[in-house]
Amino acid sequence: MMKETYININEECDAIDELCVICLERTDQNKIVSVPHNKLLTCECECRYYVHPSCFDKWMANRPTEVSCLICLSKASPVLSCRDRVFICIRSRGFARIKRDCWHCFRWFMCFISLFVTLRIFDDNNYKTES
Repeated sequence: MMKETYININEECDAIDELCVICLERTDQNKIVSVPHNKLLTCECECRYYVHPSCFDKWMANRPTEVSCLICLSKASPVLSCRDRVFICIRSRGFARIKRDCWHCFRWFMCFISLFVTLRIFDDNNYKTES
């Protein structure tokens, strides 16, 4: 006769819930434990699941332009680090226009400063010659 084994619901279910939905393991090759998906992906749905950052990066690399929830395929967007958000802003057309406008303002400012200095020098020279 086979001995039946029963799952301890509290411990085993928690461990199962923390499995990565991509590789179905709790820890990856680097012994990193899976994290809640909301640290890596913002979804419109209410799904709750775990994923390894390394598995998520591989999954994102194979995605076309549209990102979705790994479970229900609702619309989602990756959670970006501050550095990534800065790079996206720098690459935008709006930033290029602002940079160009700032450069023009700087050039005009330097022209006015040089004109002011030049006029000041001439004024000082005229003052010295009159005395």
